[in-house]
Amino acid sequence: MQLMVLQLHGNEDVEISLQLAEFYSATQEVDLAMRYFVQALEQGYRLDYRVLQAPLFSALRHHHGFKRFIKPKPKQLIDGKRKIGEY
Repeated sequence: MQLMVLQLHGNEDVEISLQLAEFYSATQEVDLAMRYFVQALEQGYRLDYRVLQAPLFSALRHHHGFKRFIKPKPKQLIDGKRKIGEY
């Protein structure tokens, strides 16, 4: 309930934005989850295991816009070379 009050009055706290993103992701309201996730990023949140692995963020991770915030993992080098087109 207190989280909803903070939502209605606005906030500048990254943790509150992240909790709202988590709540909306868990309730399958992924557009709102994405909104608060982006807000948390703008407030200084650095992507970590919480969003990348926690079950409550599962719906958010499947949102079409989420992948743009994930850096591709570099491919392993084989004999010091990468194949063309690999990161």
